[in-house]
Amino acid sequence: MKEGAAVSAVLAVVLLVFPWMAFPLSVLGLVGTGKATIDLFDAFWDGLSDPQRQELRTLAFDVGIALGRIYPPLPI
Repeated sequence: MKEGAAVSAVLAVVLLVFPWMAFPLSVLGLVGTGKATIDLFDAFWDGLSDPQRQELRTLAFDVGIALGRIYPPLPI
């Protein structure tokens, strides 16, 4: 948490000195948020057991979502 506060303080100073960097930093923030979301979902997926993964795939298929595009099917 201390590290996050330090980064926020440094970015605040950078934006005070270089206000034109607000847009590029905003874009980088969106990219970082997307990467963090993917990492979080990957960690969730890795934490599931094989029967849980198969059940999730079956339920997703029933509602029309193909998880096979994201995560390949389990080997038989």
